[in-house]
Amino acid sequence: MVSAIIVASNDLRVNAPGGRTGKHDSPADTTGQHQIGGDQDDHSKSRKRASGPNLIYQAETDFGRLDIHRGLARALGVERGYRRAQLWHDLRERILQLVDGRRLVPVWIIYEAQNLPPEFFRDLPAFFNFAFDTRDVMAVWLIGHPTLAQTLERAPYAALAGRIQVRVQFKPVLERERFAQLIQHSLKNAACTTTLLGDSGLEICSQASKGLPRHAGRILRTAMRLAVPRGLNHLPNDLLQLAIEELR
Repeated sequence: MVSAIIVASNDLRVNAPGGRTGKHDSPADTTGQHQIGGDQDDHSKSRKRASGPNLIYQAETDFGRLDIHRGLARALGVERGYRRAQLWHDLRERILQLVDGRRLVPVWIIYEAQNLPPEFFRDLPAFFNFAFDTRDVMAVWLIGHPTLAQTLERAPYAALAGRIQVRVQFKPVLERERFAQLIQHSLKNAACTTTLLGDSGLEICSQASKGLPRHAGRILRTAMRLAVPRGLNHLPNDLLQLAIEELR
């Protein structure tokens, strides 16, 4: 069997999570959070956490199903054969080696999963059918836009839909208090120790971004860039408006 999670994101950035991974870990407990901004160290840490045989991050999805499986083979250190049948055999053998020999349950994180070819979704239940579908040997996280969930509701993918254990959909952050917490948390992660904008500025940013963290991040980064030549250590409302106009 395959433990699958759908994170239907509406223009959100989801970082690859860290932490140990084992048979009893729940995908829902380690899902990435809403986040804007962030510094280079955050990105480097995410890339390092998304490496190794037990955590595989794959964002190249706009290719054929064979190319997708070759990407998994490369991450697992398997020789990438040209015949799909041989590649499947080698990948499944490697997965069993990790599970039975090293007690590692790999987690395959597939980003932009809405771009995956239909054949990949149809193949997935068969690819992870171990011992008459009685063993959990790998967790797959399908991360994409809301169209991903709509695709997997179609009849040809019923076998895969029946194996999905957790479905999570991130929605725009529209509540004022939650949006303020989002901004404060992201600025703190970026090592910002001062108050950059007040309540009215947060409201302006919230309305202009429509609660989408990535859009809010673009507004704030643009406003910060405009603030530097002005010698400002905060983001006044008129500067935020300028940033919003520049991004239109």
